[in-house]
Amino acid sequence: MKEFKFTKYLVYLLYDHKQVVIPGVGLFTLHRHNASQKAGEQTIVPPSYSIHFQQDSSLFIEDSFMKKLRMYQPSISKKEYIDYANEIVNTLDKEKQVVLGNLGNIYKKDDNILYTFASLSFQLTKLSSFDQPFADSESIPMFSLISNFISAIAAPPYFSD
Repeated sequence: MKEFKFTKYLVYLLYDHKQVVIPGVGLFTLHRHNASQKAGEQTIVPPSYSIHFQQDSSLFIEDSFMKKLRMYQPSISKKEYIDYANEIVNTLDKEKQVVLGNLGNIYKKDDNILYTFASLSFQLTKLSSFDQPFADSESIPMFSLISNFISAIAAPPYFSD
């Protein structure tokens, strides 16, 4: 499957600025979920991220978006990014699927664009190492320290090529 030129920069942009627009496709929004404790269990669920996709072919590129994108790819022009977006739309029309690297996959079914989230490697598994059960986060003073530690090690999704 074809690799698209600016895809890796979109992952950086999404993590740092929480939204990415691909004209003709739609809007990707990053949501962070804080660490939490499962009630009545000795388990801490680490922080995680989810990406929500909203199909909207009428979205356009604003200058503020281009300024943010240029932080990662200084030489990109608005025309180049629009050409990139058009290439994605054309590939969707022909092949019905586009892989956007670590961002996930988009599919075209009829006139709908569907999105599947990639499994991000920085997501942690559940931690469960307490000797005694606890009812809530207030009953164990180390909870906030553990939560802060988990947040610190859940590194941003800067992926290698």
